[in-house]
Amino acid sequence: MKLLVETGNISDVVVEYQGSLVIRLVQKLLGSLSQPEWLDAQLAASIYYSFYLPLPRVAHPETEENDEASRVKAIIVRSILDDAGFWRVKPQTVVDRMTSLVASASILERVIRNMPRSLTSQDLNGEDKNSIDGHIKRAVSLALQQAEIDSKLAKSVESLVNSALAGNTSELAFEDVLEAILYLVRRTDVAKVLEKLSGVKIPSRFARRTERFPKGWIEGIELGSDVERLHPTQLALPDEVFYTLYAESKLLLYTRVFNLQEGPIYVLLDKSGSMAGSKIDWARAVAVALFQAALRENRPFYVRFFDAIPHSLMSISRRARPRDIVRLLEYLGTVKASGGTDITRAIAVAVDDISDRKGRRAEDVDVVLITDGEDRLSISVLNSIILRNKVKIHTIMIGGDNPSLKAVSTSYMNAVRLSSEEVLKVVDSIERSSREAKPYKH
Repeated sequence: MKLLVETGNISDVVVEYQGSLVIRLVQKLLGSLSQPEWLDAQLAASIYYSFYLPLPRVAHPETEENDEASRVKAIIVRSILDDAGFWRVKPQTVVDRMTSLVASASILERVIRNMPRSLTSQDLNGEDKNSIDGHIKRAVSLALQQAEIDSKLAKSVESLVNSALAGNTSELAFEDVLEAILYLVRRTDVAKVLEKLSGVKIPSRFARRTERFPKGWIEGIELGSDVERLHPTQLALPDEVFYTLYAESKLLLYTRVFNLQEGPIYVLLDKSGSMAGSKIDWARAVAVALFQAALRENRPFYVRFFDAIPHSLMSISRRARPRDIVRLLEYLGTVKASGGTDITRAIAVAVDDISDRKGRRAEDVDVVLITDGEDRLSISVLNSIILRNKVKIHTIMIGGDNPSLKAVSTSYMNAVRLSSEEVLKVVDSIERSSREAKPYKH
């Protein structure tokens, strides 16, 4: 396939494949809007490589286009490369396949929407050439503004996915979620969530919690008399020495341990009207940070919004995929703060959720309640639920205080500044409380 930009020795098969991906995304974005004759894989791939390659150059600029559609495609590509907005987008897309695909689809969709209908129809011959050039350049300039926003947010989502699933993602895995990522950046408040997470790096826990187990992993050497864990060097000892050491429990033995799996993190997130604005944005960022911590600890993750009633539950298993993370961001980014508050009912429903899981006890789960606490609690009901089920409630209060809630919580923290530093404090507090509690064991 002959492209409008120079691509070097990249295989034609790869070029055509990338162009088809961009076309598919553009068609999804356009919906029922008809696509123009000049929109094809050649143009799509040319724009993709304009974003992907470090220093793109127009191929054969002296060549005269044979038909009007070819001329329109050439003007689009040249207008993109000549526009200052293109070079503002480049830092997000250079040698980054996913953001290059997003930027390419974004700009093509916007160019089509911003151009007059006569230029998106199949008959272009009736238009004055100078008029066509002017319309295209204006459409490209406007489209690049949206492409800059889309590519920055897509880059942030990609960074989050790569950070959360370090070593477990591939470029092919992102192909399945490209459409969902474009939906995220166009139709949700995910930008506010990602802004609150800026600079937050969830640390890995290097020391796993273990328990002695005779058939577990070898961790070291110790003295004892358990011959099932005998170090092979002890077999070379004379019989009288061996039995003496055995009697005195001084034989060299392998220390064997079993890695303990901890139970889920369950986030209850207040979306009542009093949480509108920066409160709910910060709360959603905390939920994402706790999800990242759950992945690092190999723990399942649950999140449920509530106001006067509990809303739908979202769960992600220990083996999360890029699609799960995008689904979580969509869930968090589409919810608006409104309604009343019923914390007692939310906690009761969370305990029911936990109890419904086969083989799981409420005491094995860290329930994280994020709220501004503007609610009167039914203390007798809460005490009954918490004591009967041994529930661990970690309360994060946003800009307020609730003594009744503090009295029934395992841990209690006030968040005032709603900064990235406080996001990390929440994660650290939950992890420390989790380490001190008895873990869930399969």
